[in-house]
Amino acid sequence: MLTVQGGDPTITFEWKVTYGTISPLGVPVKGILINGQFPGPNINSTTNNNVIVNVFNNLDEPFLLTWSGVHHRKNPWQDGVLGTNCPIPPGRITPINSSRLLIPVPYADPANDYTLIAGDFFNKGYTSLKKVLESGRNLGRCDGVHINGKVAKGDGNDEPLFTMEAGKTYKYRICNAGIKTTMSETPSPTSEITSNPENFSGSDAPSDSSGLTITCHRLNGNNFLEGSCEGNLVIKDPEDLSPVNAPIDSPVVPMTNSPTPTLNTLPENTPTPIDSLQKTPSPKQLRVYTRKRRHIPETVLQSDSCRELDLGPAAEMEEEISHTMKLVEMEGSHTVQNDYESLDVHVGQCFSVLVTANQEPKDYFVVASTRFTKREVIATGVIRYNNGKGAPSPKLPPPPVSWAWSFNQFRTFRWNLTASAARPNPQGSYKYGSINITRTIKLANTAHKVDGKLRYALNGVSYVEPTTPLKLAEYYNVADKVFKYDNIPDDPPAEITKVTMEPIVLNMTHRNFIEIIFENRETAIQSYHLDGYSFFAVAIETGKWSPEKRKNYNLLDAVSRHTIQVFPKSWAAILLTFDNCGIWNIRSEVWDRHYLGQQLYASVVSPNKSLNDEYNMPDGALVCGVVESMPRPPPPYT
Repeated sequence: MLTVQGGDPTITFEWKVTYGTISPLGVPVKGILINGQFPGPNINSTTNNNVIVNVFNNLDEPFLLTWSGVHHRKNPWQDGVLGTNCPIPPGRITPINSSRLLIPVPYADPANDYTLIAGDFFNKGYTSLKKVLESGRNLGRCDGVHINGKVAKGDGNDEPLFTMEAGKTYKYRICNAGIKTTMSETPSPTSEITSNPENFSGSDAPSDSSGLTITCHRLNGNNFLEGSCEGNLVIKDPEDLSPVNAPIDSPVVPMTNSPTPTLNTLPENTPTPIDSLQKTPSPKQLRVYTRKRRHIPETVLQSDSCRELDLGPAAEMEEEISHTMKLVEMEGSHTVQNDYESLDVHVGQCFSVLVTANQEPKDYFVVASTRFTKREVIATGVIRYNNGKGAPSPKLPPPPVSWAWSFNQFRTFRWNLTASAARPNPQGSYKYGSINITRTIKLANTAHKVDGKLRYALNGVSYVEPTTPLKLAEYYNVADKVFKYDNIPDDPPAEITKVTMEPIVLNMTHRNFIEIIFENRETAIQSYHLDGYSFFAVAIETGKWSPEKRKNYNLLDAVSRHTIQVFPKSWAAILLTFDNCGIWNIRSEVWDRHYLGQQLYASVVSPNKSLNDEYNMPDGALVCGVVESMPRPPPPYT
């Protein structure tokens, strides 16, 4: 008898977690490395592979890995956050299993794909940063910015981050892995944002920013690929955020519902990259082109494209021959493939773009620089054409100004309704706009002092990590000993004057369609992430949300994604079906806010205790807290 067994291939990775010395900004500090690398290694897998990652904790402290953007369908046990998992103790190994589904892509295979990770950096060890937070302060100003853990010196001896061959197209996966960025002391020459009236700075600042926002691949006129990062937007008066009075360069484009689009086109009456972005004087600096100089009269410099530069009676101006940057993916979704001159990527977000190497073969810079800060902080790296000749120009133009530039751009992002999704059906076959909302939850972020120490809260409660993971408490039927369900109101009061500290868990009904409003009551840009799910980012607007605002939602082709930014004194609305059972983290992507309480969990329980909805606790799963000495319960899911 001949027996043949088939199945999808399994690939295994071993990740050894160790301490090591890193120095992205030239100052040696103690860091955590994976296989000796900072940033850590990529996982390169093929469609339908099953992926196993064996994590070896060689630290002298517990360790966890979370997987931003991986849904872990029916399997919260792999999420790697303190609400679901016990940390890996020193000297232990734990396996993490996942798989990658067949997802056809709506574009030709690129010649190569590159990962670009940018982030702000602090020249202190992580233990020192932890002590700062636990002392009741935020982290203050970052010391600099890195790109893939490096900063080019610009002396002509820098090794390239990436190489491109003329005539070929490349895919850049760009992620903002910053912690945060705060105000600098010197006003940025391009910023029109007013200072905080209380003039806080550094670690005494009462609020922080959403971290680095990368204007990814600003392909621009000094022969470089440029990114920028976003810092703190501080406004003196909430009225300054109105479209009329805001310190911006262009009006905020209103969101409109729109008819069905065709591939690669935006719907009718929808703000397009041309309609909305070219109204802002920023795009001229957001391209790669070969520098050519010519003298121009002063009158020409009054035009929109020159940003009213005060250059005197005659000046030099670059003539553009630009690369194009085609947005194709955003956090697991295929997007309408529009060409952009710049992409703002807020902290925790990831985009993918296609760039064709169709310009003069030479070196170009990729630049990450802070946005909305008093003082611009930048990092550079080199992208090289094969067999190219010529160094990149050392002169770097400023990033775009104003939050409205980024605000308007959000409204141009559209879901590609005809592209394949994770399932065989096209993305647009899911008509989320026709589903009735069963519950509306408004989450308002605020900052407080508790016993003299800084805490961040949602709806008046600052999250505290229990010693027992929430998921374990549910599984062992001892949830009442660890946390309370629905301990924050769905609609917070207009004024939140006091804060309590405890775990926050929202009890979600399986498969209910939920509306979540993130209301930013502070003067710092927020960024939120939801584990285990993607949601439809249907609206971002200034002011306060009300039910009447639903008429402005994009109910047709909002992008399905897992992070969302919220501008100061503004709100953002998301829609989703809670159909993935487990306990899932909703958190601020600004890590000192997350650490100091700006997070919660959503519990989704299978009503039928079915394995079709959720897996049982895996064999070998770590246990801790109040359940450590308890016998494991019989598997509840069948």
